[in-house]
Amino acid sequence: MRFGPHHKLFFNATDGAYSVVTDRESGDPQITVDKDEKAVIYSVISKGNFYLGSKKTGGANVFKKFNLWPSNTSIDVQVFFPKLDKPNELRIYIPQSDPFCPPKQHIWFVFRRNKTLFIGSMPEVKWRSIGRADHEDAAYAESIYEPSTEVGGSRLVKSFQYPRRRSVAINALKRAKFTCEVEPDISLFIARSTGTPYLEPHHLIPMSLQGSFKTISLDHADNVYALSPHHHRRVHFGLPADSQEVIEKLLCRRATVLKKYGVSQADILGFYNCLNID
Repeated sequence: MRFGPHHKLFFNATDGAYSVVTDRESGDPQITVDKDEKAVIYSVISKGNFYLGSKKTGGANVFKKFNLWPSNTSIDVQVFFPKLDKPNELRIYIPQSDPFCPPKQHIWFVFRRNKTLFIGSMPEVKWRSIGRADHEDAAYAESIYEPSTEVGGSRLVKSFQYPRRRSVAINALKRAKFTCEVEPDISLFIARSTGTPYLEPHHLIPMSLQGSFKTISLDHADNVYALSPHHHRRVHFGLPADSQEVIEKLLCRRATVLKKYGVSQADILGFYNCLNID
């Protein structure tokens, strides 16, 4: 699968791809490189520069240079086409002593940063956490219920990488009639500063991805939903199926965000790492 904008941001990558290490691949140990991963590799090393033939006929002595993530050390990777009858089947062979030796059910990935190739792996639970947390959420909510924290007009908090307007958030809560847009009947407490049910504004396409939407602001009414604290935490930190359920319910209520930003439902699920990983 190809990197989404949240992966590119996390790894500071130009492009990338990833997949799960299967039980068979871990047991051999070897990895069959899929079409997305090959596209990333070929963007730096052309297909014609990989050896075609078995280990016995010379493949075992052919290596390519990659940088190992996160150490950034240069390593030699044994990668070639091992089968003459399948000249497009690119494989990585991994001795147990190799610095790159991902265990089964880890996510392995390859990405390029300009013209430098990186390779690495991490446990799926860690992979699923990439881009999920919004570290400015607390300050954003505080700016709504504690107006004294507002700084510099529409720029709510100086530390925000991308400004979020208080007026957009308040209008989102009013439009939802101060009910949660995932579960309207959920019990809410009353905020002491406003006398209204406490809800949290949520940018469905995360504000951290604003750099990938250069010509249109993510801080817009179409992209901001009103959520209970429970469902807001659920979409960020719940199991993939829980996050997916929240996202699907929000899109059922108001799918204009898809057309406005030129994205699909699968794209948004990808932003939250909810997609099934092949």
